Amino acid sequence: MAAAPDTDETEVARRRRAALAEPRRQRIFELIGAAPEPVGVTELARTCGVHENTVRLHLRRLVETGLVAQETEIPPHRGRPGYRYRVTATDPVADASAYRHLSMWLAQAVRGRWDARTAGRRAGAQASAALDPTGRHDPLLAFFTDEGFAPRWETGSGGTAVLVLGRCPFATAAHADPRTICALHLGLAEGLAASAGLTVDGLRPSAEPGQGECHLRVRPAGER
Repeated sequence: MAAAPDTDETEVARRRRAALAEPRRQRIFELIGAAPEPVGVTELARTCGVHENTVRLHLRRLVETGLVAQETEIPPHRGRPGYRYRVTATDPVADASAYRHLSMWLAQAVRGRWDARTAGRRAGAQASAALDPTGRHDPLLAFFTDEGFAPRWETGSGGTAVLVLGRCPFATAAHADPRTICALHLGLAEGLAASAGLTVDGLRPSAEPGQGECHLRVRPAGER
């Protein structure tokens, strides 16, 4: 039997896992993924505390495996253009972990005959109780970071706190059934927020299911 082509999905995932097995490269990948905009070599080198050439070597491998895309940056003045980088794929190990959690939550929903939002609330409440209270004072940010959502806080209209979920670790499922996955996200946030005396007013999904940038409006409980 002929060997599977290198573009086979399993081989692609294997190569990506191998690329991210190097700790420094994994760190660079995480920094690019957490950045709200494409990031440059100088910034990555400064954050990691290594030489720019070292960062370039790791970036080359990330680009080759399709984990990161390289974009040309046109300088404002004369000179050679630089490059900036953005994440274009996900960590296959982290994705596998995320989908294990998703399957567990949905299995609990079926067993308890709950809808997705209720299942999310219960899972969020359980997760908040398990978080280490020392140094993890923000259960929403802690949980969604650990689950691979690349969250960040922003200030909305009228000073409202908005938690932006930068990516969706359940992108494939969200494409197939955005209503269920978004309801689960909202329920998770509500369960976590309650433990911190907060209320989630609602979720504004991204324009394209699975692409991230969902917005959760959060306020202190009892505040209108």
